[in-house]
Order: sequence, then structure tokens, then C-alpha cells
Amino acid sequence: MTPIDLLLWRHAEAESGTDDLARPLTEEGKAQAKRVAAWLTRYAPKKLRLIASPALRSQQTLAAYNSRYEINDAIAPDTTVGRVLTLLGWPEPKESFLIVGHQPWIGQTAAYLLTQSPLPWSFPRASLWWFRIRSHHAYPVQLRTVIHPDLTDLS
Repeated sequence: MTPIDLLLWRHAEAESGTDDLARPLTEEGKAQAKRVAAWLTRYAPKKLRLIASPALRSQQTLAAYNSRYEINDAIAPDTTVGRVLTLLGWPEPKESFLIVGHQPWIGQTAAYLLTQSPLPWSFPRASLWWFRIRSHHAYPVQLRTVIHPDLTDLS
């Protein structure tokens, strides 16, 4: 069976503000998203379902990589690990995903994938975790890599 890839990308640095869903990226956030997007262009699997949360900062982060993505309320800032896993079709996802979202659920989802417990793990802004899921394997979830925007220099 073909492995499934799951890339979890936390949105880049955003402006502060009272309307949480409308907060745009800062200039630094735009640079962070661009650096990770360049890395993704080089290394990411070609067939990924691209999903951003309804928050502008998530959409701007993902748009740095590809403008053809869907917006899904299941990964809104206040979602739960359970809703994320349902979106993925867990425990046997049928397609690969690149999801751009938020703390705390993104760290909790990563923890769940590796430990079966939604521990309070923290993702730095704009960092990306890449998992590979291999059905019917004794250890079905592999952590392929973790990318921080400051460590993406491709020159």
C-alpha cells in the first residue's frame, strides 16, 4: 500500500489584533512563509490536498507555497485534535495532506500521531512537521522531518 504523507505547517508570524480570523502576516511572517514554501517546492510530495484554516494568516502562509487550496473550518484556531483527525480520515487516511493551522491543536495533533496522546507540544511559528503514515505496519507513523523557517536556506 502506498504511504500517506501528512505535513502540518503552523502559520507564520501574524500581526496582533482583536479580530483573530482577520490578522494578516507581518513582514517577517511573509518572509518565513516564503522560506518554508521554497523548501516545500523542492521537497514536498507532488500530490497533496492543501488546506488552510479560515484565519487569514493561515491562508497567507499557504498561499506563499500554492494559491490553490481549500479553506476548512475543521482546522479553525479553536478546533480540537478529534476534528483534525476526522478531517484526515484517521486512523486510515486515503490521501496526503498539507495543512496550515494553529497552536495548540497543531502541536497536540503531532503529539497524538507519535504517542497516541494529545500532549501540549509547541510548534514554533512557520515550522513544518512531515509525517509518513504506513498502514498495516507495526509502527505506522514516521516523523520524516521538522523544518524551522530559519533553517531553510537553499542557496
